[in-house]
Amino acid sequence: MTKLAGAYDKALIEQDAAAFDRLLADEYTVTLPNGKVLTKAEVVANAKSGIVKYEADKTKSDSVKARVFGDTALVTGLWTEKGTSAGKDFDGTLQYTLVFLKRDGAWKIVSDHATLIEKDEE
Repeated sequence: MTKLAGAYDKALIEQDAAAFDRLLADEYTVTLPNGKVLTKAEVVANAKSGIVKYEADKTKSDSVKARVFGDTALVTGLWTEKGTSAGKDFDGTLQYTLVFLKRDGAWKIVSDHATLIEKDEE
């Protein structure tokens, strides 16, 4: 599962529409830290448009853990990111949960939920 999660990370960083199409189930949704929900079609369209750009050397997953329950799997981890979206800078660390389902022998991501970890003010 962590290998598939790594492929998803790579697709995010590279904004690879073809990889998203392979990895994501048709009913996939992602809940962004601001509460906005995107569908697979929207994620693929955004990748094709180039609206989101990640700085590959400053974006990665850490503390990745996977648990499999039959045909369902959960992957959790920390996502550190830096980039731009529609010309606006973003950066931060998020806690994420991916939900995978196995159908016809293939694992697909059906859900991604990310929560921003607040920076400590010192």
